[in-house]
Amino acid sequence: MNHADAVLYTQEPKHFWLSAIHKATRQSALHLEDCLGDLGVSAPDAHILSFVRLYGPSSVGELVRVFGYRKPTMSSMLNRLESRGLLGRQLNPADRRSLLVELTAKGNRLADAARQTAEQFDSEVVERVSVEDLRGFQRVIEAIAKVNGVIVRQESDQESDQGAAKQQGTSEE
Repeated sequence: MNHADAVLYTQEPKHFWLSAIHKATRQSALHLEDCLGDLGVSAPDAHILSFVRLYGPSSVGELVRVFGYRKPTMSSMLNRLESRGLLGRQLNPADRRSLLVELTAKGNRLADAARQTAEQFDSEVVERVSVEDLRGFQRVIEAIAKVNGVIVRQESDQESDQGAAKQQGTSEE
């Protein structure tokens, strides 16, 4: 840390990075809410759809862990998305006590459109910072992961979910 940075750090609250991450997260969510309005989906719903599109099918338990919602909240969100014909749930053949969430064709299309919106936003942000800024941000994220030791998405979950999907055959509708 150079002298100017050290002075800034001592003048700011000691946990300024946490406040900055929270503020940036909130600003991003509000921006994406505005952009996603035309798609008729909220940012949290679009985030769930995009995640399942990329990593699905996903267990409900995994979605709870990844997104940090309580199970009843996640169930309500999934019920709403299912009633709109964007996803379906089926018993997990690898663990019949859990359900797998899978997108419908309509859900896949909406997830792809939401992802394009998020990628456009990401590109606009990246254009405004240097490569060194991005490296510094990545170092902060890595430091957070090392300090807290929290694993949000476990590889074993991904492998068992994908294996279960292959046994059942995935559906695009």
